[in-house]
Amino acid sequence: MSVAEIFKLHGESFFRKKERLSSKKQLVVSTGGGAVVRDVNWDYMQKKGIVVWLDVPLEALAQRIAAVGTHSRPLLHYEDGDPYTKALKRLSYLLEQRGKNYAKANARVSLE
Repeated sequence: MSVAEIFKLHGESFFRKKERLSSKKQLVVSTGGGAVVRDVNWDYMQKKGIVVWLDVPLEALAQRIAAVGTHSRPLLHYEDGDPYTKALKRLSYLLEQRGKNYAKANARVSLE
């Protein structure tokens, strides 16, 4: 079942409760941006490894998302407008909500 299907059937809260990080060793884990929403995820990541924030400009992310559509990104369906503007508005909101958590990463790599 895709993330979009889980969100549609059960909602974001259900997804966040079920979202878990692997207990295997020596992994590179690419989480979704929402992994920072739950403190348990941050605690686990920081205890078990090094957290790197790949900081991509919102405009670049919005362009990428607009090019492929928002069908697989359930949190980007709430704005009106063309795909780029819709994605940029929502990404700006999400960064405002999550930015303090992203800043807790051990390293930040700017991908401008």
